[in-house]
Amino acid sequence: MTKNIVLGIDLGTTSVKVCLVREYDREVVHVTTIATHASVPSDDQNGNEQSVQLILEAVQKAFLDIPDSYKCRVKAIGVCGQMHGCVLWRSGNGWKIDKGNNDSIQIMDCSHLYTWQDGRCDTNFLQNLPTSQSTVKIATGFGCVTLFWLLRNRPELIHRFDRAATIQDFLVCLLCNTDKVVMSSQNAASWGYFNTITNCWETEILQQASFPITLLPEVSAAGELAGNLQQKIWNLEAGIPVSIAAGDMQCSIFSALKDRSDAVMNISTSAQLAFVADHEFIRDNLSTIPASIQIQPFFNSCFISVAAALNGGNCLATFVDMLLCWMKALEIVDVPCKEKIFDIILQLASSVESHEPLEIEPILLGERHDPQRRGSVSHVTPHNVELGSVVNAILCGIVNNLNDMMPSKFLRKAGIRRIVGSGRLLASHAFLRNIVESNFQLPITVGASGDAATGAALVMMSSK
Repeated sequence: MTKNIVLGIDLGTTSVKVCLVREYDREVVHVTTIATHASVPSDDQNGNEQSVQLILEAVQKAFLDIPDSYKCRVKAIGVCGQMHGCVLWRSGNGWKIDKGNNDSIQIMDCSHLYTWQDGRCDTNFLQNLPTSQSTVKIATGFGCVTLFWLLRNRPELIHRFDRAATIQDFLVCLLCNTDKVVMSSQNAASWGYFNTITNCWETEILQQASFPITLLPEVSAAGELAGNLQQKIWNLEAGIPVSIAAGDMQCSIFSALKDRSDAVMNISTSAQLAFVADHEFIRDNLSTIPASIQIQPFFNSCFISVAAALNGGNCLATFVDMLLCWMKALEIVDVPCKEKIFDIILQLASSVESHEPLEIEPILLGERHDPQRRGSVSHVTPHNVELGSVVNAILCGIVNNLNDMMPSKFLRKAGIRRIVGSGRLLASHAFLRNIVESNFQLPITVGASGDAATGAALVMMSSK
């Protein structure tokens, strides 16, 4: 049997996605998405934690859904996932595999995943941390910042565990059956206190603040091999090469990017706008790049300039949750499911034609460069408060926020001539693409796939 398929997996914030890409024509031949439903109560009122057990159960379901006729043709596995987050475990006792139960994973001595949405580190806490020289400004939800908080507030956890990584790094360790964590420079940068220019942790700065640097993983380039599948699992043969885990944002961009003069926009749980930047552009503009823009590692020794907004599709999801709460309070019996509500409100938003548009700044979580910023509603009239107008204004606000973070002028200075839309929201809704074109005064097209799981597979192909 010819092995000509690369498997890509993305451990996202709300779901696990697996795709199979045929090597010779790069055609996606199978896709499975499994919701994780992994959120669990946090030990801090501003925390955001997920169950590693539930995430791995979703991984198992996604793998078991792959037809065996494809599994026998898988030649490599590319991995990516949600960035910034942190999970800790004790080496030798982080997990075990139950071979008698569809190779189910049992999580052992392991913490919850502290996600990128974790807000326990407020401005006062951040101001009392050592100053980083990295091009990526530290923020709450970053792995090293979370570890600082645990060190000062839950020291027993720090002393209990001897490994720390992102959730996608944890999966790679599990697949390769190793406790040696090798983290990509992309995920390392997302943790903070990682110098993206020298490609090293800022260990001296961290040591002076008594940071547990033994928890910091070894760092290598994204796309390189982490190891091999150490045993047959989920009907995948042992010995299949497994990549070092990449960042989901970089994989989404890699999947969607068509030309170096393109910027890629993704609106999913959060929202990002990014373009590939060469060393010369970074060198000439580093001192004047706004705080809202980060310089992060990409692939093949390149960088991306990125506006990574905390507020994206999660704002629309919060609005839907609010509608559901209102319907419950009004004792409405026949309540549509959440997916149906999304379909309805997006259809309503697509037909809005208002000469007095409602203005909404849907900033629910602040932004990393401005944590205290909050949302607002303005220009309210009796004629623009119907449901479609409100949803349209939320979407406009999400796009406006990206433009505030990475202005059109900055894009043009970098030679960007087009925006490539990535993700289902932009791909499925022409009215939203029209909002982007009007806001940025740049044409927009839809990427060929633009999802992280596909990107993880394509990166694995390109690195071979």
